[in-house]
Amino acid sequence: MASLLGFRKRGAALWLDPCNPPEWKDFEITYRHGSTLCRMPVENPKGVARGDSEISFDGTLLSGQASAPMSDDGSEHRVHVVLG
Repeated sequence: MASLLGFRKRGAALWLDPCNPPEWKDFEITYRHGSTLCRMPVENPKGVARGDSEISFDGTLLSGQASAPMSDDGSEHRVHVVLG
């Protein structure tokens, strides 16, 4: 299954295992799921290539394996990632 910078859609969830060049201090992925828009800003203050220290979905901290539920609800959602 293909992924983009460690972000992968699988079933009804977006799975997150960020992987990027360590010199990228921040970037954002915008993903559309039907009529739903998901913005995913990624911060990399320590200049690492992968690994996460905090992932939240619409302001709620995710625990365990990082996956964000995706539904075609016509809303805009935010998945915020801080690498560390």
